[in-house]
Amino acid sequence: MSARRAVHQILGALHAGDAVGHEALVMRGVLRARGHVSEIFAGRIDPDADREARPLRDFARASSENNAVLVHFAPGSPAGRIALAAPDRLGVVFHNVTPPGFLAPYDPPLARRHHEGRDELRLLARRARVGMAHSEFSRRDLLESGFGERARVIPFAVDLGDAPTAPSPVLRRMLSDGRVNVLCVGRLAPNKRLEDVLRAYAAWRRRTRRRLRLLLVGDGTGFPSYVQSLVSLVRALRLDDVVFTGHVEPPELEACYRSADVFLSLSEHEGFGVPLLEAMAHDVPVVAFDAGAVAETLAGGGVLLREKAPEVVAEVLAALVGEKPLREAVLATQRRSLAVWRDVDFAARFLDELEVLVA
Repeated sequence: MSARRAVHQILGALHAGDAVGHEALVMRGVLRARGHVSEIFAGRIDPDADREARPLRDFARASSENNAVLVHFAPGSPAGRIALAAPDRLGVVFHNVTPPGFLAPYDPPLARRHHEGRDELRLLARRARVGMAHSEFSRRDLLESGFGERARVIPFAVDLGDAPTAPSPVLRRMLSDGRVNVLCVGRLAPNKRLEDVLRAYAAWRRRTRRRLRLLLVGDGTGFPSYVQSLVSLVRALRLDDVVFTGHVEPPELEACYRSADVFLSLSEHEGFGVPLLEAMAHDVPVVAFDAGAVAETLAGGGVLLREKAPEVVAEVLAALVGEKPLREAVLATQRRSLAVWRDVDFAARFLDELEVLVA
């Protein structure tokens, strides 16, 4: 592989602590270690990440037909338009497109952008030499958009706790008060179906004398009307032990994982489930609805639900917390799954698929 060709990345936003942003940083590290000049250009850059990226407007000066560029695709992002116009050899890193039906009740303009995102992806497919998805589920979207044999699957660059973050001692103490902590991690977005989580949690509360707490950990600023609907449902269900944390920094997230008794996901659209792997890496039993790439991510670990009626989910949660042999059996499946993920060589797989851009 040539060490002379520059390989840059462009994306709509680089957020500190975001899985996509983390992966972009890992990719840059792999490229630089292989001898490539590599920079990240982003439309929006969090203050905490401003040393890691350059403004997207600067990409034109780095662009060249002798270079390669990876665009992290997001519907409506200026990064996609810039990638189409650039002379560089083009590759696409695909992070999935949420079906607009989930979004339309809460953000019609965003739903339209996601609908139009399919057209954007087809345009990129005409020029791209490779499209990289993180699951077979997501690769099907690339196939439908015209990537053909250029649609490939690479693992997601996930931190599985090999360099653990120190947890926030204050939050750790607050969460260690004898309550059973049910944890959900991810953006507060309609496809996550957090209303189903709330109803399942309410069903468990009705059937137990245990003191419970539900932690909804994730940024909700993108869907204020959806978050308000969740708050209204919390009130209607008379739940006084649901915590909306908003965006948290790594030490706070670490405290949440270490304090969790069970992890719950009832999402109906996942291109890849990074928090599922994070929970397994923290030895937290995972209960997840079988949708999108969830089964691929779990890879035989955890409890995979075929239905999610509140009483059914409540029964599974209660059993995992209350029955030690069952809990240990589930954790054993997760440890086997994690061993498989740890054996994946992200750098090697990534560089293999990149060969068509840099050879």
